Amino acid sequence: CADDGGRRYRMALPDGREVGVVRLGGAPYDVVAAPDGATLWVSNAGSDTVQAIDAQRLRINVTVPVPRGPHGLAFTPDGRELWVASIDANVVSVIDPAQARLLVTLPAGARPHVILIGP
Repeated sequence: CADDGGRRYRMALPDGREVGVVRLGGAPYDVVAAPDGATLWVSNAGSDTVQAIDAQRLRINVTVPVPRGPHGLAFTPDGRELWVASIDANVVSVIDPAQARLLVTLPAGARPHVILIGP
């Protein structure tokens, strides 16, 4: 649930219980949990960023700039890479979550939206 101009988001459990509020980069689109469950990664289409959030404290650990329009997120099975589909830039980017840095940006064709990675 968004308020504060689309930047503050209430975090809730599947049963609807609110667990806290976190201030994000703007227009969040997707959220994935790191394989260890300690960090939530959020794509923010409104600020062209991906943010890592401490899942226990609901605090932003890091913000990584990415190409325009980040949408879908997916971890590789080993958790060493986070892939980001940027719908407005027509690319897929790869982030090293341990170093919180962009590794590479790859051309992806028209408007990549979702990323699925299998074992």
